[in-house]
Amino acid sequence: MISTTLIGFIALAPILAFTALAVLSAFHYGQRPLLLNRLALVAGVFAVLVSAFLASQVALNGVYTIGFLQLTPIHWFIRLDELSVIMLSMVSVIGFFVLKYSHKYLDGDEKQGAFTGRLVATIASVQVVIMAGSLSLLLLGWFLTSSALNRLLLFYPNRSGAIIAARKKYIMARLSELFFQRFEARQSPVTFGLQLLNLLA
Repeated sequence: MISTTLIGFIALAPILAFTALAVLSAFHYGQRPLLLNRLALVAGVFAVLVSAFLASQVALNGVYTIGFLQLTPIHWFIRLDELSVIMLSMVSVIGFFVLKYSHKYLDGDEKQGAFTGRLVATIASVQVVIMAGSLSLLLLGWFLTSSALNRLLLFYPNRSGAIIAARKKYIMARLSELFFQRFEARQSPVTFGLQLLNLLA
């Protein structure tokens, strides 16, 4: 039987790979970044294989709850259960095909590398949300996903449709974060209402 610690490292490996590629994209942001594109596809395949492996482990051994950062007052865990591995597999497969399609669709675009970087950052952020086993980690993943999606929506900032969509997403994301914070901090309805009015003002 594979140790729980090793399962945790394997589960986090695709997130770390996508994060490294997002950083690498800062140096390969122009046309036809061959190295970045190839590494992104490799990372996509790796994520699919890891999700399949995690699904098999959950099917064989049941739910995993793995802590990887436990510093007061922060306690971060990842949780692998039937639902999370199904969602993780779905996101990994879709992410791979979107990466593959974008390489052809954006071929020759002067910011192809930047788009790839934003896309892999989004995939990594969504994976954090899916595997989050603690509310603080879920909040972090939610915030990172919101930011990454906003950067994707505004990849072509002059498109009015993209601007409208980004604004709507921004409002909904902030509202959801307020509800998360109220649940975590157990704020009074008055305090929560004031924060909500301040957001919508």
